[in-house]
Amino acid sequence: MPTQLEIAKHLDFVDDRSVREVLPKVARQIGIDHEADEKWFQTASMDQIRVGYVRHMREVASGRGDQYELTRERTRLVKEQADAEERKNLEADLVVRHIDVLTAVLSQTSVKIAAKLEAILVRIKREVGDLPPKALEIIETTIIDARNQAEAMELDWEYFDEMEEAARGGEEGSSSPESTGALEGVAVDGKALLPGS
Repeated sequence: MPTQLEIAKHLDFVDDRSVREVLPKVARQIGIDHEADEKWFQTASMDQIRVGYVRHMREVASGRGDQYELTRERTRLVKEQADAEERKNLEADLVVRHIDVLTAVLSQTSVKIAAKLEAILVRIKREVGDLPPKALEIIETTIIDARNQAEAMELDWEYFDEMEEAARGGEEGSSSPESTGALEGVAVDGKALLPGS
């Protein structure tokens, strides 16, 4: 039992409103009285609906349909294509803005982490003072390593692509950003930085 929305997707319509306008014509093409049963499409197969739509479009294109109908169908198709292109452009703009924001946040975070790490050794020397040189060397080496890792952070674009696909319903069982932690999707030296790692 297809819905109008499923039919719209199957026939590549932008929305089910356009399908509602064409369904009576499709019904006529496959010998169904739309007036007698307005919900006829729920018992028809997608193949029947597609055949009816193709027949309807052939009739319109051959001029057997009225000229107004042909012009309206062409206009509808051009508008739907333009709307689809506009949606793609808006999505692309949104992705670029997200990339810019993520890049800025990651850059600011790396700078802040590096500054905090630099202050650790100074604070330890000031407050403890009598640590053996070997201990100070170990602390300094560890801080330098951590600072270098912070500076090497970069976004794991595959992670964000997977999250976008999961948000669109593409992958069952995909985890959400809330359930996996704030640092997932960030990588250091090509290795994903996960909570607890």
